[in-house]
Amino acid sequence: MFSSILRSIVFYRRINIVVALAVAISTAVIGGAMIVGDSVRYSLRQMTRQRLGDVTHVVHGRFVREDLASEVARHSGARVAPAILVTAGMELQRDDSVRRAGSVSVTAVDSAAWSFFDTAERSAPVGQDIVLGFRTAGELDAQVGDTISMWVELPTSIPRDSLLGEREDVSAEIQLTVSDILPEDAGASRFTLNPGQQLPWNAFVSLPAMQERLGLEAREKSRRNPIARPATVNTLLIHQEDAETGAGDGLSEAVRAVLSLDDLAVRLRTDSERGYVSVESDRMILEQAVSDGVVAAADQLGLRSAPTLVYLMNELAAADRTSSDERY
Repeated sequence: MFSSILRSIVFYRRINIVVALAVAISTAVIGGAMIVGDSVRYSLRQMTRQRLGDVTHVVHGRFVREDLASEVARHSGARVAPAILVTAGMELQRDDSVRRAGSVSVTAVDSAAWSFFDTAERSAPVGQDIVLGFRTAGELDAQVGDTISMWVELPTSIPRDSLLGEREDVSAEIQLTVSDILPEDAGASRFTLNPGQQLPWNAFVSLPAMQERLGLEAREKSRRNPIARPATVNTLLIHQEDAETGAGDGLSEAVRAVLSLDDLAVRLRTDSERGYVSVESDRMILEQAVSDGVVAAADQLGLRSAPTLVYLMNELAAADRTSSDERY
Protein backbone atom coordinates (compact mmCIF):
# COMPACT_ATOMS: atom_id res chain seq x y z
CA MET A 1 0.00 0.00 0.00
CA PHE A 2 2.80 2.38 0.96
CA SER A 3 4.71 1.57 -2.24
CA SER A 4 1.62 2.22 -4.36
CA ILE A 5 1.05 5.59 -2.71
CA LEU A 6 4.69 6.55 -3.13
CA ARG A 7 4.74 5.55 -6.84
CA SER A 8 1.49 7.53 -7.38
CA ILE A 9 3.01 10.62 -5.80
CA VAL A 10 6.15 10.32 -7.91
CA PHE A 11 4.19 9.67 -11.10
CA TYR A 12 1.86 12.64 -10.56
CA ARG A 13 4.59 14.79 -9.05
CA ARG A 14 4.01 17.74 -11.38
CA ILE A 15 0.30 17.92 -10.61
CA ASN A 16 0.96 17.41 -6.90
CA ILE A 17 3.56 20.19 -6.85
CA VAL A 18 1.11 22.60 -8.56
CA VAL A 19 -1.65 21.70 -6.08
CA ALA A 20 0.70 22.12 -3.12
CA LEU A 21 1.87 25.51 -4.38
CA ALA A 22 -1.72 26.65 -4.95
CA VAL A 23 -2.72 25.60 -1.43
CA ALA A 24 0.33 27.35 0.03
CA ILE A 25 -0.34 30.57 -1.87
CA SER A 26 -4.04 30.57 -0.94
CA THR A 27 -3.19 29.96 2.71
CA ALA A 28 -0.63 32.78 2.65
CA VAL A 29 -3.10 35.19 1.06
CA ILE A 30 -5.89 34.39 3.52
CA GLY A 31 -3.55 34.48 6.51
CA GLY A 32 -2.01 37.76 5.35
CA ALA A 33 -5.42 39.32 4.82
CA MET A 34 -6.48 38.32 8.33
CA ILE A 35 -3.29 39.75 9.82
CA VAL A 36 -3.61 43.01 7.86
CA GLY A 37 -7.29 43.28 8.73
CA ASP A 38 -6.59 42.81 12.44
CA SER A 39 -3.75 45.34 12.22
CA VAL A 40 -5.93 47.95 10.47
CA ARG A 41 -8.81 47.34 12.89
CA TYR A 42 -6.46 47.76 15.84
CA SER A 43 -4.95 50.93 14.37
CA LEU A 44 -8.39 52.46 13.74
CA ARG A 45 -9.51 51.53 17.25
CA GLN A 46 -6.42 53.15 18.78
CA MET A 47 -6.87 56.26 16.61
CA THR A 48 -10.49 56.57 17.68
CA ARG A 49 -9.64 56.10 21.34
CA GLN A 50 -6.94 58.76 21.12
CA ARG A 51 -9.31 61.12 19.32
CA LEU A 52 -12.17 60.69 21.81
CA GLY A 53 -10.06 60.44 24.96
CA ASP A 54 -12.24 59.26 27.84
CA VAL A 55 -15.48 59.97 25.98
CA THR A 56 -17.47 56.76 25.55
CA HIS A 57 -20.96 58.27 25.02
CA VAL A 58 -22.23 61.68 23.94
CA VAL A 59 -25.62 63.34 24.37
CA HIS A 60 -25.72 66.12 21.77
CA GLY A 61 -28.37 68.17 20.01
CA ARG A 62 -30.86 70.36 21.84
CA PHE A 63 -29.96 72.78 24.62
CA VAL A 64 -30.70 71.35 28.07
CA ARG A 65 -30.00 72.32 31.67
CA GLU A 66 -26.32 72.24 32.64
CA ASP A 67 -27.34 70.53 35.90
CA LEU A 68 -28.52 67.58 33.81
CA ALA A 69 -24.89 66.41 33.72
CA SER A 70 -24.66 65.93 37.49
CA GLU A 71 -28.12 64.33 37.60
CA VAL A 72 -27.22 61.80 34.89
CA ALA A 73 -23.95 61.05 36.71
CA ARG A 74 -25.83 60.46 39.97
CA HIS A 75 -28.34 58.08 38.37
CA SER A 76 -25.90 56.15 36.17
CA GLY A 77 -22.65 56.18 38.14
CA ALA A 78 -20.81 57.44 35.04
CA ARG A 79 -18.53 60.45 34.80
CA VAL A 80 -20.44 63.23 33.01
CA ALA A 81 -19.36 66.75 32.05
CA PRO A 82 -21.35 69.52 30.33
CA ALA A 83 -20.09 71.21 27.16
CA ILE A 84 -21.22 73.23 24.17
CA LEU A 85 -20.30 72.01 20.71
CA VAL A 86 -20.86 74.40 17.79
CA THR A 87 -19.46 75.12 14.35
CA ALA A 88 -17.85 78.52 13.85
CA GLY A 89 -15.87 80.61 11.40
CA MET A 90 -12.59 82.20 12.46
CA GLU A 91 -10.47 85.07 11.20
CA LEU A 92 -7.00 86.28 12.13
CA GLN A 93 -5.69 89.64 10.98
CA ARG A 94 -1.99 90.31 11.13
CA ASP A 95 -0.54 93.43 9.51
CA ASP A 96 -2.02 93.54 6.00
CA SER A 97 -2.89 89.83 5.75
CA VAL A 98 -6.10 88.07 6.73
CA ARG A 99 -6.33 84.34 7.34
CA ARG A 100 -9.67 82.56 7.68
CA ALA A 101 -10.88 79.09 8.62
CA GLY A 102 -14.45 77.93 8.14
CA SER A 103 -16.46 75.12 9.72
CA VAL A 104 -14.24 74.92 12.79
CA SER A 105 -15.59 72.59 15.46
CA VAL A 106 -15.55 74.64 18.68
CA THR A 107 -15.99 72.88 22.01
CA ALA A 108 -16.73 75.01 25.07
CA VAL A 109 -15.44 73.17 28.15
CA ASP A 110 -14.89 73.61 31.85
CA SER A 111 -12.19 71.86 33.89
CA ALA A 112 -14.32 68.69 34.19
CA ALA A 113 -14.85 68.38 30.43
CA TRP A 114 -11.22 69.28 29.69
CA SER A 115 -10.08 66.28 31.75
CA PHE A 116 -11.79 63.94 29.25
CA PHE A 117 -9.19 64.69 26.56
CA ASP A 118 -5.53 63.94 25.94
CA THR A 119 -4.31 67.55 26.05
CA ALA A 120 -0.57 66.95 26.38
CA GLU A 121 -0.81 68.63 29.81
CA ARG A 122 -2.05 71.91 28.33
CA SER A 123 -4.18 74.13 30.58
CA ALA A 124 -7.92 74.47 30.00
CA PRO A 125 -9.08 77.75 28.41
CA VAL A 126 -10.47 80.36 30.79
CA GLY A 127 -12.10 83.73 30.24
CA GLN A 128 -11.53 84.97 26.70
CA ASP A 129 -8.85 82.37 25.93
CA ILE A 130 -8.96 79.90 23.05
CA VAL A 131 -6.87 76.75 22.60
CA LEU A 132 -6.43 75.86 18.94
CA GLY A 133 -6.00 72.44 17.44
CA PHE A 134 -2.87 71.85 15.39
CA ARG A 135 -4.56 72.01 11.99
CA THR A 136 -6.65 75.07 12.88
CA ALA A 137 -3.57 76.94 14.06
CA GLY A 138 -1.79 76.03 10.83
CA GLU A 139 -4.68 77.22 8.68
CA LEU A 140 -4.81 80.57 10.50
CA ASP A 141 -1.03 80.80 10.89
CA ALA A 142 -1.82 81.58 14.52
CA GLN A 143 0.63 81.96 17.37
CA VAL A 144 0.17 82.18 21.11
CA GLY A 145 -0.98 85.69 21.99
CA ASP A 146 -2.78 86.40 18.70
CA THR A 147 -6.33 87.77 18.75
CA ILE A 148 -8.89 85.78 16.77
CA SER A 149 -12.39 86.79 15.71
CA MET A 150 -14.88 83.93 15.94
CA TRP A 151 -18.41 83.99 14.50
CA VAL A 152 -20.98 81.66 16.09
CA GLU A 153 -24.64 81.29 15.15
CA LEU A 154 -26.90 82.37 18.00
CA PRO A 155 -29.13 79.56 19.29
CA THR A 156 -32.86 80.01 18.83
CA SER A 157 -35.84 77.96 19.96
CA ILE A 158 -37.94 78.93 16.92
CA PRO A 159 -36.78 77.76 13.47
CA ARG A 160 -35.43 80.71 11.49
CA ASP A 161 -37.34 79.70 8.34
CA SER A 162 -40.70 79.96 10.14
CA LEU A 163 -42.93 83.04 10.26
CA LEU A 164 -41.75 84.10 13.71
CA GLY A 165 -38.15 82.99 13.21
CA GLU A 166 -35.36 85.47 13.91
CA ARG A 167 -33.67 86.61 10.71
CA GLU A 168 -31.57 89.51 11.99
CA ASP A 169 -28.53 89.32 14.26
CA VAL A 170 -28.30 85.57 13.74
CA SER A 171 -24.60 85.35 14.67
CA ALA A 172 -22.29 86.79 17.29
CA GLU A 173 -18.67 87.84 16.94
CA ILE A 174 -16.39 86.87 19.82
CA GLN A 175 -12.87 88.21 20.26
CA LEU A 176 -10.55 85.60 21.74
CA THR A 177 -6.85 85.36 22.57
CA VAL A 178 -4.84 82.27 21.63
CA SER A 179 -3.57 80.91 24.94
CA ASP A 180 -2.11 77.66 23.60
CA ILE A 181 -1.82 75.43 20.54
CA LEU A 182 -2.26 71.69 20.89
CA PRO A 183 0.50 69.53 19.40
CA GLU A 184 -0.34 67.33 16.43
CA ASP A 185 -0.01 64.08 18.40
CA ALA A 186 -2.34 65.23 21.20
CA GLY A 187 -5.67 63.44 21.19
CA ALA A 188 -7.58 66.69 21.77
CA SER A 189 -6.08 68.09 18.58
CA ARG A 190 -7.90 65.30 16.73
CA PHE A 191 -11.18 65.43 18.64
CA THR A 192 -14.32 65.29 16.51
CA LEU A 193 -17.65 63.48 16.60
CA ASN A 194 -17.57 62.98 12.83
CA PRO A 195 -15.59 59.92 11.67
CA GLY A 196 -12.85 60.67 9.18
CA GLN A 197 -9.19 60.13 8.44
CA GLN A 198 -8.20 63.78 8.08
CA LEU A 199 -7.09 65.91 11.00
CA PRO A 200 -10.14 68.04 11.94
CA TRP A 201 -10.29 71.77 12.43
CA ASN A 202 -11.13 72.26 16.09
CA ALA A 203 -10.69 74.63 18.99
CA PHE A 204 -11.58 74.83 22.67
CA VAL A 205 -12.96 77.80 24.60
CA SER A 206 -14.24 78.46 28.11
CA LEU A 207 -17.74 77.16 28.80
CA PRO A 208 -18.84 80.03 31.11
CA ALA A 209 -17.54 82.61 28.61
CA MET A 210 -19.39 80.96 25.71
CA GLN A 211 -22.61 80.72 27.71
CA GLU A 212 -22.43 84.39 28.63
CA ARG A 213 -21.74 85.49 25.07
CA LEU A 214 -24.59 83.41 23.60
CA GLY A 215 -27.06 84.28 26.35
CA LEU A 216 -27.10 80.77 27.80
CA GLU A 217 -25.88 81.58 31.31
CA ALA A 218 -28.02 81.15 34.41
CA ARG A 219 -30.28 84.08 35.26
CA GLU A 220 -31.84 84.78 38.62
CA LYS A 221 -35.37 86.11 38.90
CA SER A 222 -35.37 89.90 39.06
CA ARG A 223 -37.43 92.90 38.07
CA ARG A 224 -35.70 92.98 34.70
CA ASN A 225 -35.88 89.20 34.26
CA PRO A 226 -39.19 88.05 35.78
CA ILE A 227 -38.51 84.42 34.88
CA ALA A 228 -35.49 82.60 36.29
CA ARG A 229 -33.52 80.47 33.84
CA PRO A 230 -30.82 77.82 34.39
CA ALA A 231 -27.56 77.67 32.47
CA THR A 232 -27.86 75.49 29.36
CA VAL A 233 -25.57 73.34 27.23
CA ASN A 234 -26.09 71.23 24.12
CA THR A 235 -23.60 68.42 24.84
CA LEU A 236 -22.96 65.95 27.64
CA LEU A 237 -19.62 64.12 27.57
CA ILE A 238 -19.89 60.75 29.30
CA HIS A 239 -17.34 58.16 30.38
CA GLN A 240 -18.71 54.75 31.32
CA GLU A 241 -16.24 52.21 32.68
CA ASP A 242 -17.98 49.16 31.16
CA ALA A 243 -18.87 50.87 27.89
CA GLU A 244 -17.81 47.91 25.74
CA THR A 245 -20.19 45.58 27.58
CA GLY A 246 -23.28 47.50 26.49
CA ALA A 247 -23.84 50.19 29.11
CA GLY A 248 -25.65 52.47 26.67
CA ASP A 249 -29.08 51.19 27.70
CA GLY A 250 -28.46 52.12 31.32
CA LEU A 251 -27.35 55.60 30.33
CA SER A 252 -30.45 56.05 28.20
CA GLU A 253 -32.61 55.10 31.16
CA ALA A 254 -30.72 57.56 33.36
CA VAL A 255 -31.23 60.38 30.85
CA ARG A 256 -34.94 59.61 30.55
CA ALA A 257 -35.27 59.53 34.34
CA VAL A 258 -33.89 63.05 34.86
CA LEU A 259 -35.21 64.86 31.77
CA SER A 260 -37.64 67.62 32.63
CA LEU A 261 -40.18 69.56 30.58
CA ASP A 262 -37.77 72.50 30.54
CA ASP A 263 -35.15 70.30 28.86
CA LEU A 264 -37.67 69.46 26.15
CA ALA A 265 -38.76 73.13 25.83
CA VAL A 266 -42.29 71.98 26.71
CA ARG A 267 -44.77 73.64 29.07
CA LEU A 268 -48.22 72.72 30.37
CA ARG A 269 -51.04 75.28 30.33
CA THR A 270 -54.25 74.43 32.18
CA ASP A 271 -57.61 75.88 31.15
CA SER A 272 -59.83 75.23 34.15
CA GLU A 273 -62.92 76.75 32.52
CA ARG A 274 -62.87 74.41 29.52
CA GLY A 275 -61.34 71.52 31.43
CA TYR A 276 -58.28 70.70 29.36
CA VAL A 277 -54.51 70.82 29.58
CA SER A 278 -52.55 72.21 26.64
CA VAL A 279 -49.03 70.88 26.00
CA GLU A 280 -47.08 73.58 24.17
CA SER A 281 -43.51 74.06 23.04
CA ASP A 282 -41.17 77.04 23.10
CA ARG A 283 -39.95 75.75 19.74
CA MET A 284 -43.41 76.62 18.36
CA ILE A 285 -43.97 73.13 16.97
CA LEU A 286 -43.77 69.94 19.02
CA GLU A 287 -41.26 67.44 17.70
CA GLN A 288 -42.73 64.15 16.55
CA ALA A 289 -41.10 62.17 19.36
CA VAL A 290 -42.47 64.59 21.98
CA SER A 291 -45.92 64.57 20.37
CA ASP A 292 -45.98 60.76 20.34
CA GLY A 293 -44.93 60.72 24.01
CA VAL A 294 -47.72 63.13 24.99
CA VAL A 295 -50.34 61.05 23.16
CA ALA A 296 -49.05 57.84 24.75
CA ALA A 297 -49.12 59.43 28.22
CA ALA A 298 -52.70 60.60 27.66
CA ASP A 299 -53.73 57.09 26.63
CA GLN A 300 -52.16 55.61 29.77
CA LEU A 301 -54.07 58.11 31.93
CA GLY A 302 -57.32 57.44 30.11
CA LEU A 303 -57.52 60.96 28.69
CA ARG A 304 -58.55 62.08 25.23
CA SER A 305 -55.87 63.78 23.14
CA ALA A 306 -56.28 66.07 20.15
CA PRO A 307 -53.09 67.05 18.28
CA THR A 308 -53.63 70.63 17.12
CA LEU A 309 -51.67 73.04 14.95
CA VAL A 310 -51.98 76.69 16.01
CA TYR A 311 -50.59 79.26 13.58
CA LEU A 312 -51.08 82.84 12.45
CA MET A 313 -53.21 83.70 9.42
CA ASN A 314 -54.41 86.81 7.63
CA GLU A 315 -57.71 85.49 6.30
CA LEU A 316 -60.12 82.61 6.95
CA ALA A 317 -62.83 81.67 4.47
CA ALA A 318 -65.00 78.68 3.54
CA ALA A 319 -63.67 76.89 0.48
CA ASP A 320 -67.10 76.69 -1.21
CA ARG A 321 -67.99 80.36 -0.69
CA THR A 322 -66.66 83.36 -2.55
CA SER A 323 -68.50 86.29 -0.99
CA SER A 324 -66.20 88.71 0.79
CA ASP A 325 -68.84 89.11 3.48
CA GLU A 326 -68.33 85.47 4.51
CA ARG A 327 -64.63 85.88 5.11
CA TYR A 328 -63.26 86.47 8.57
